[in-house]
Amino acid sequence: PAVDSVCYYPFDVEAKPGRHAIALIDQDGRRHSAVAIVEKVERPKVDINLTDERYINPTREDQTRALRERELVVRLFDAKPEQPAFSLPLGAPASPLPKNEDDFGSLRTFNGKVESQHSGRDYPVNEGNSVRAIAAGRVVLADEHFLTGKSVYIDHGDGMVSASFHMSSLSVNAGDEVKRGQAIGKVG
Repeated sequence: PAVDSVCYYPFDVEAKPGRHAIALIDQDGRRHSAVAIVEKVERPKVDINLTDERYINPTREDQTRALRERELVVRLFDAKPEQPAFSLPLGAPASPLPKNEDDFGSLRTFNGKVESQHSGRDYPVNEGNSVRAIAAGRVVLADEHFLTGKSVYIDHGDGMVSASFHMSSLSVNAGDEVKRGQAIGKVG
């Protein structure tokens, strides 16, 4: 269903380019069909040099920890969608919000060895500034993880979960209800 009279159609970052059928059902119960076009995007390549080799050659203990934490996060997306607790447009994760690095989907190489696809947005916000909830919701995970550092995941309903990483401190706990724009931690 529409949120604030707006229909949104999330697509997987790995969706194949081409035409994809979409539909909506209006307030009178009539179905309207359309097509969304997913275009091929050249993903920027970014080389990053880390000084801490621990993230390039993790110990068995760190690998086990990272897998355990990944399993916790994956389970967050298995929840049954609830009514949306958010409104559109979504709020900014910081204020003021500088132009982002436009790095979503970039292919990153760390120390010339480890490759990964970046699935977030980075903003050049000064350390210590507040990180804010982009919408109302419930904190479903707030913890320190091996790869993402101090992290907060918020379930906004309707299958939408936001995540904020690499914070220096957290100001919410799992189970907390948050409002759009509420501080959830500090930039690390």
